Amino acid sequence: MVERRFDLVSWRADLVDAVRDILLEESGGDRDLSRFLIVFPHKRPGRYLRDVLLHDDRLPKPCFLPETISAGELIARLGNGLAHESQQDAVSVPPLDRAALLEAVVRRLAEEGGGPLDPLARLSSEEFFPWAMRLATLMEEFYAHGLEPADIPYPEEDVAPFAAALLEQLGDIDHAYREALATEGLTTPGLDARRVGENLDAVADMLAGKRLIVAGFPGFTGVAENIFHMLWEAGAARIILHGDPLLADRLGSAHWSCGPLARQIRQWRPREVVLLEADATSPEDTELELVEGFDLHSQLAALHDRLCAGGSGEGAAVILPDSSMLMPVLHHLPDPAVNVSMGYPLERTGLARLLETCMRLQEGSPGQARYHWREIIDLFRHPYLKMLNPEGAEETDSTAGLRPLFHAVERMVRLGERHTCPADWPPAEEIMAAQAKGEGRELDYTESPQTAAAAALMHTVIQRFIDAWESVSTLAQLADVLEGCCDLLITHGRTLWRRFPLDAECLHRLFYSVIPQLRDSRLSQSEFSQELVFTILRQTLAAERAPFEAEPLTGLQVLGVLEARCLKFETVYVLDATEDRLPGPPAVDPLFPDSLRRLVKLPTGLDKDMVTAHHFFRLVRGANRAVLLYQAGVSGGADEKKPTRSRFAEELLWEREQRDGAIAEPGTGPLSTVSFPVAPIPSSPLAIERTPAIDAAMQALLAQPLSPTRLDAYLACPARFLYEHLAGLRQVEEVAEEGDPATIGSLVHGVLRDYLAPFVGQRIGPGGDAAADALAEMYEDVLRKDRFFRQLSWDRQLMAILAGRQRLRRYVRAIPEGRLVALETALSCELSDAGGTLRLHGRLDRLDERDGKFIVLDYKTGSVQTPAQKLWTDDELWFRLESWTPDSEDDPLEELAAALHSVQLPAYIHLARTGRDENGQEGPLAHAAGEDCNAALVELKKSGAEEAIFGKKMDAGVQRCAVEQQMPELFGFLRKHMVGARVLTPRPDRHCDWCSYSGLCRRGSVLPDGSS
Repeated sequence: MVERRFDLVSWRADLVDAVRDILLEESGGDRDLSRFLIVFPHKRPGRYLRDVLLHDDRLPKPCFLPETISAGELIARLGNGLAHESQQDAVSVPPLDRAALLEAVVRRLAEEGGGPLDPLARLSSEEFFPWAMRLATLMEEFYAHGLEPADIPYPEEDVAPFAAALLEQLGDIDHAYREALATEGLTTPGLDARRVGENLDAVADMLAGKRLIVAGFPGFTGVAENIFHMLWEAGAARIILHGDPLLADRLGSAHWSCGPLARQIRQWRPREVVLLEADATSPEDTELELVEGFDLHSQLAALHDRLCAGGSGEGAAVILPDSSMLMPVLHHLPDPAVNVSMGYPLERTGLARLLETCMRLQEGSPGQARYHWREIIDLFRHPYLKMLNPEGAEETDSTAGLRPLFHAVERMVRLGERHTCPADWPPAEEIMAAQAKGEGRELDYTESPQTAAAAALMHTVIQRFIDAWESVSTLAQLADVLEGCCDLLITHGRTLWRRFPLDAECLHRLFYSVIPQLRDSRLSQSEFSQELVFTILRQTLAAERAPFEAEPLTGLQVLGVLEARCLKFETVYVLDATEDRLPGPPAVDPLFPDSLRRLVKLPTGLDKDMVTAHHFFRLVRGANRAVLLYQAGVSGGADEKKPTRSRFAEELLWEREQRDGAIAEPGTGPLSTVSFPVAPIPSSPLAIERTPAIDAAMQALLAQPLSPTRLDAYLACPARFLYEHLAGLRQVEEVAEEGDPATIGSLVHGVLRDYLAPFVGQRIGPGGDAAADALAEMYEDVLRKDRFFRQLSWDRQLMAILAGRQRLRRYVRAIPEGRLVALETALSCELSDAGGTLRLHGRLDRLDERDGKFIVLDYKTGSVQTPAQKLWTDDELWFRLESWTPDSEDDPLEELAAALHSVQLPAYIHLARTGRDENGQEGPLAHAAGEDCNAALVELKKSGAEEAIFGKKMDAGVQRCAVEQQMPELFGFLRKHMVGARVLTPRPDRHCDWCSYSGLCRRGSVLPDGSS
C-alpha cells in the first residue's frame, strides 16, 4: 500500500540537510543516487545539496549524485519530451512575436465578426501594442495554470473599455490564437506547460524509474500541482514541506504565512504530516534587531558596522528585496570577496544608461539633427565612450584616447547654444586649441596623427550613437544600430571589458540576446513611430538580467528574497525592510485585475503577498540572528509617500514586545537607530585667516589694473572675493536656458551705444514715437541675431522682446535735456600713497553736460542702489577709514559697504577727472570743478529714471570735498584693506541665497595650496 504522507521540516531547521538525510535513508548506503530527482523551487538549493553530500562521510565515494532541478525546468523538460514523442516539435515564440500574433488575431476577429473588438481594430499599432503585450502575458498565465480562457461578460465595472472589449471575447481570441500558432508550427512556454498537464499518463511514463523528492515549495499551483499530486498519489514522489512545525499536529494554529501549505494539506488529505525532527527551540530564539535609518546609505553604514563586528561573514547573508540596491551594497561591504547570487537588471547597468542617453537625444531633438546640449554632454561624459582608444594607441597613454577631446567638446557645448548640431562643429584641433586657451594654456593643437585618429574615432562615435538613431523606424533597423554600437565598443574598448567583467557580461547579453530578439521578431520589418520603437527597446532591456556566478557557497552571501528560498543562514541582514519592498506595492493590472482573477482562480496580489511572507518568515525563523534595516519618516519628494516599516517587521517586533511585556523604544530592546556625529553649525560665518598664499595671490592681483566690479566684489564680501578672484573657483559655464541678466545687460548697452553714437557732441533730449520705434526695432534686430536669444525657450524669447522694447521706448521718451559729451570711454588711472599703488580702469557708458554741470551715466538693467547721502557727511566714518590699520580692532569695511553699496559711481567720477584714455588723452572731466561732477545709475528696468550719487539738495562744498578728497581716500582704504586685512570675513545678506560659495562659509574652506 502506498504511504500517503507529508514530511515537514521545521523552519528552524535546514531543509537541505533534511533532504540529504532522506536521500541517505532511502538509498540505504548505495553509491548510486542517480535514480533520485530532487525538485526545488529554484536551482540554488541543488548546489547546496551537492556540497553537503560531498562532505558527508555516510555517502561512499565515488558515487553518482542525484539530479536536482527546478519546477520550471522539470515542466519544460517534460514538454520537450511530449513534443518529441508526438513528432510535433514546435518553435517557441518570444514575447514580441506573441504580441504580434495576438494583434493580428484581434484585428482579424474584428473584421470577421465586429462587435466589442471594433474599437480595438481601429487602434494604430502603437496604441494597441501595450494591450497586446498584456494580453500575451495573461494568456501565458492561463496556460501555465492549466486553465481555459473563456469569455468574461460585462467586465466594464472592473476594467477600461479597451480591456473590456478583449475580455468579452477572450475565449474566441484564445481559440484563434492557438490555431494561428499551430498553423505556423509555433508554441509558447505556457502552452507547453498546459500540454504537460493534459498528458499526465505520459508524464508518469517519462518519469518511470525516478524517485522524486519535492521539497521547499510554499504551495503548489497550476500544472506543477497536478504533476506532483499524481506522482504523490502513485507513491513515486515524496513531498517535504518547510514551515511552521505546528502544521504537523495543530493545523489551525500554524503561522498565517503558512496558509498556502495548510490549504495544501487540507486539499490533498495526507494520512499524516510527519515532523522529521523534534524542534526544541522556538521562534523567539532568533536574536532580532531592527535598525532604522533615514535613507539607503544610512542603512549601508549600519550594515558595514555590523559586518565588521561579526567577523568573516561566514554563514551570513545579505538579503536585498530590490536588485537596484546591489551595487551600493557591494561598495559598502568590508570584504569585497563575497558571493552574489541574483540577477542584475540590464536596465540598471551603465550600458543601458548609454542606450537611454541615445534615445533621449532623439526624443529631445527639435529636428534638423540638432540636439539638446545637456544630452550631448551626457553622452560624451559616459565612461564607456571616454575610455575608447583609436587603433594603435597605447592603453596607458591618457592623451591618446577620446577623454581629452571629449573634455574639450564638453566645454564648447556648454558655451554654445541650447541645441547643437555635431555636423557644424569645428575640426578637432580647433576644439582642443579653444580648450587650451580657455584654461590659460598656450598650446598649439596643430593637426597630428594622434589628433587625427582621435577625431576620426569621435566622428565614428557621433555616427554610431547619434546619427544612426535618427531614422530608426523598425526593430530590424534598431537591431542594426545596436550592433554598430556594440562593434565600436568592442573594437576600441580592447582590454576595457576584461577589467570590468559585469559590464562585459551586459554587452554580451545585448549582443547575443537583445539584438536577436529585435531582429528575428515578427515585428522586425513593421514601421513604427520612434516612441514605440524606443519603448520596445526599453521593455526588452528591462526583461534581461546579467547573472552572477553562484559559487562559492562559503563566505558572505548576497541574495534576493527569491534566491534565498529553501536556504538557511546563521545571520541574516535584510535591507530596506519597508512596506513598499516587503511585501511590496499592490500590482496594478489594467487588463485583468484581482477582482477578475478570483473568478477564474488565477493567483491574486494577496496570494503573491502570502508567498513573499512565507519566504520572509521562513528565512528569519531559521536564522540565529536577524537584522532588519529600513528607513522611515523621510520621503524622496513631495509626490512620494514616506516609507514605513514593513508589516512583517512590525509583527516580529510585536511578538518581542509581547514576550518582554513592554513597548520597545528606540535604543532599547531590539530597536536601534542610525545616527552620525554632526558638527555644530556656526552661529556666524567662518572668517578666513590670512596665509602667505593669500598674500601672494592678492599682491599679484593688485599688480594688475582693477575694475570697479572687482572692487565691488571685495566690498560686498571679502570671502567671496577670495574664492572667486584669488582661489580661481568658478561655476561651470553652461548654456543659459533660463536667461542671463548679464548678457541682456551687455546687449542693451551695445544697442544704446549704437543708437546714441551719431549724437556725440550734440544736444539730446526726450524722443518722440519715431525715435522710440527706431530704438525698439534696433534692439529686437540685435537680440534676434544674438546666440543668447536662440538658447531661450519660446516664451522667454517673447518676454525678452516685449519687455526690452517697452523699457527702451519708455527710456527714449524720458531722456533729460543736455549735451552728449562721450560714449563708451575707456579710462585708467593710478592712486598712490605711502602704502602702495592701486591701478584703476573702467569704461564710462555715457557722459552728459547739463546746465554747465557734468554727469556720468551708468546703465542698469537690474535693480539700482546708490550710496546713502549721509555717507559724505559722516566724518567719524571717514576718520576710521583713514586711521585703520591691520592691527585695529575696529574694522569699518562692513559699515562702509552698508552705506556705499557700490564703488562704481565714485570710480567713474574719479576716472573721468584723473584718468587717461588708451591714447594718453586726459579724461573728459580733467578740468571740471568737483561740485560740477556727478554720476547716476539709469534704471532701465522700470521708467529709465536716473538715481544720482549726489542729490539736488547736496551742498556744493560737501560735493566738492567728496569728489576731490573722499573718493581718493575711499580707494586708498580699499587697497590698504585688501593688502593688510588679517582675516577675510563673509558678509551674509540676501545675496547668499544665490552665491555659489555660501556652503564654504559654513564649513570652512581649503585653498588650492592645501591651506584652510
